Amino acid sequence: MRTLILGGTGTLGSAVASACDRRQLPHLTTSYRGASESAPLDVRDADAVRELIADYQPEATVFAAPLDEVAGIANVAKAVAEVGGVLVLFSSPEVFAADRRAFREGDDPQPAGERGETFVAAERVVRSALPERHLIVRTCDVFDAARFGQVGRMIHALSRFDPVATNPRRTVIPTYAPDVAELVLDLLRHGHTGTFHAVGPERHTPFTFARLVAHLFGYDADLVVADELAGGEVPSRPFLDRTRLKTLLGPNALRRPADALRAVRAALTEGSRLRVAA
Repeated sequence: MRTLILGGTGTLGSAVASACDRRQLPHLTTSYRGASESAPLDVRDADAVRELIADYQPEATVFAAPLDEVAGIANVAKAVAEVGGVLVLFSSPEVFAADRRAFREGDDPQPAGERGETFVAAERVVRSALPERHLIVRTCDVFDAARFGQVGRMIHALSRFDPVATNPRRTVIPTYAPDVAELVLDLLRHGHTGTFHAVGPERHTPFTFARLVAHLFGYDADLVVADELAGGEVPSRPFLDRTRLKTLLGPNALRRPADALRAVRAALTEGSRLRVAA
């Protein structure tokens, strides 16, 4: 399956690229500045988007670029509609306002803020342009072992004995990026389309997640301090029902945060762990 990954240097984009490497799938990554081995692409440039997709002829186009405005995804959706293939959009639980009930994929969006409205608009663009050829994956709080990711920054601070201020009240859903990448490729391989909720099985606060990182990586958990102002005015994550995904791929498609962090720890040699912390 030839895959084009737009935003291939971000957390999700790089995870999809790595998953393609493991499966020996041909793929091409892009980034805004053409970093590393990625091709340069500004998704707001409709002509450049159309030319790249027409030249590469991907069977799947994965939109993992930052979704700051709808124009970029609209350009990509139009080009994929013309050339062919499936378009994957990473969306967010922010399409719903925080509530005590669990939202299902078919529930009407009710965003609470401007960012949520942007995700809702992007989803509508994709569904309208590609009614039978889209895969919308709502996920959030993704993490991996990248140096500049949230876990890497925590390890860096903790290794220097610096305090890590985190919010003890806001709720988040830590989700392991490599697991999200693998399930996206599984859904594509089996021809599934539509909308899926792909978030981790546990809810945390940034405070409890940071203490979990400290504990599992052997640092002093007391360096993680509670600060109700940390992170600014970011709302708690809404509950998302994951029944559809679990029915198709099983209950373990997304690992618990502790299990995912253990996998990260096991994969890091002492030298690479020090480089992450440096």
